Amino acid sequence: FLISPPFRKKIREALIFKKTCEEIPLTIKEGDVIAGWYGCESDADIKIENNRDFAFVDAYTKKERSIKQKLLSDFCIDSGRARAHTCIDYGHIITFGLKNYEKKVMNELNKENLSESKRILLEAMLISIESVKIYAKRFSDLASKTFDKTKEERLLKIKTALSSVPYEPAKNFYEAISAIWIMHSLIPISENCWDSLSLGRVDQYLYKKNKKSIENGESIDELKGYLKNLFIFLDSFGDGACALNIGGMDKDGNDEMNELSRLLLEVEKEMCLAAPIFVIRTNPNTPEDIIDESIDIKLFSIGQPSYYGEMPC
Repeated sequence: FLISPPFRKKIREALIFKKTCEEIPLTIKEGDVIAGWYGCESDADIKIENNRDFAFVDAYTKKERSIKQKLLSDFCIDSGRARAHTCIDYGHIITFGLKNYEKKVMNELNKENLSESKRILLEAMLISIESVKIYAKRFSDLASKTFDKTKEERLLKIKTALSSVPYEPAKNFYEAISAIWIMHSLIPISENCWDSLSLGRVDQYLYKKNKKSIENGESIDELKGYLKNLFIFLDSFGDGACALNIGGMDKDGNDEMNELSRLLLEVEKEMCLAAPIFVIRTNPNTPEDIIDESIDIKLFSIGQPSYYGEMPC
């Protein structure tokens, strides 16, 4: 490396993330309408090879490993585990795609008098964006191979969507859901921690895609099917502290419940899963039917939903 030691870790961690995206086992299960199973069952063409040479597989120096081991043995502190508690800008990703971030990174890299630390950080960002593209394409390729054998329409949709998103902007509700799950599943792989990775105000940033898909002829049942598959993924990976918010207020104090808010609540009641945490952001103008619908003994029995009151600033 022609990189100063303090900055090597950024590149090494980005390369480890890329390696994971290239080789982690992937699966598309029978009946899946969006793709997303990873780490449990391998497809026929991607094999993990043991003892493979990889110069950057350990992101820590010998001194760092020694410190980590002492913290673990003396204080039971596992310093390799990140805190997570992350909520990324899903709205920006489905609207503009990762290519927009890539463009911003390239613009920064082209600036004069860039410090070494910033250059290395930006190059690590580019590696990470490329890694996401590789991961999504592997799902697309797997769907393509399976489609060639079965001719199932759902596999063709997966193939088409994940050959585009999340690098490209999502064209519809289906592609948006697919992009959200790809990003949501890769954040904990990158951070080495699944704790409290939340989805934010889903009914707000997905509303336009939802409305457009309905206008283009997709049925409510189809949209619910995509959401149900997403909920299954959310309940199957990580902990139960993934929050999905509906409602809330705008800056003028107007309630922001919409048709998608109601659809998400309907899906939550039908699925009745421990994750995601379903959060209803209430205010004096929250529609009474939303509150009435959310008061459900089945949901209460698993601690759902959560209510947060808010007032305009």
